[in-house]
Amino acid sequence: MQLLWAEEFNQLEGYNLQTGFTSMDGEMVFYVPRFSMAQRWAEKRGNYDDLLCRTVAFYLVEDFLSLTDSQSSTMMVCDKELMRGDREVIERNPAIMWTEDTKNKYYSVFQPVKTRTDCRNAEQRAAAVNSYWKTLELSFENNRPSLITVWGNVQGKDSSYIFSVHAGVLVEDGEDILFLEKISPLYPYQATIFKDRGQLVTYLVAKQQSFGADFGKIFVMENNILLH
Repeated sequence: MQLLWAEEFNQLEGYNLQTGFTSMDGEMVFYVPRFSMAQRWAEKRGNYDDLLCRTVAFYLVEDFLSLTDSQSSTMMVCDKELMRGDREVIERNPAIMWTEDTKNKYYSVFQPVKTRTDCRNAEQRAAAVNSYWKTLELSFENNRPSLITVWGNVQGKDSSYIFSVHAGVLVEDGEDILFLEKISPLYPYQATIFKDRGQLVTYLVAKQQSFGADFGKIFVMENNILLH
């Protein structure tokens, strides 16, 4: 299914699905300015946005997650505007054909997490995420594709919350690791091979910094384990 999503995006944006891998020039791949992509997408698919990083990652790992207590988007404790983009994609993009239970599972996993005012370092904030996930009895299967989440601060009135600003999937590939992601609704699907998790973290941190958004000091988790 994800391959079909990638093919549709590439056709609309004029990309060719690449065979094999090429070396990155630097820490990341740069694409054309997002405004150009947004304009082309609006002309051809103006009534809905393409998939988000979180929706693609969740689709790939859903079968390897289990939780006993989920909540709908209407139960968000944080400002609902924060996940408005998620809700619009899930409800309007025809590629998403989820049941209400699946939608609620998604919203539960990616719910913004409240932290204490003195919760400043990555270890404390990762502990806050795990504490919330434990209330859902969320568990991850071992030896399966891993959910990678990049967390940052919510800006504005909900600044005491952190949320997943990016997500992807890690797959063990012999001695290397394969990272699968939808960079953003306006950027392509990408598969990248890294030698180790340290390289992956460096890439993810550099990418978020390149977008220019102020998410504070971000941190990266693999399932419920802090990587950085």
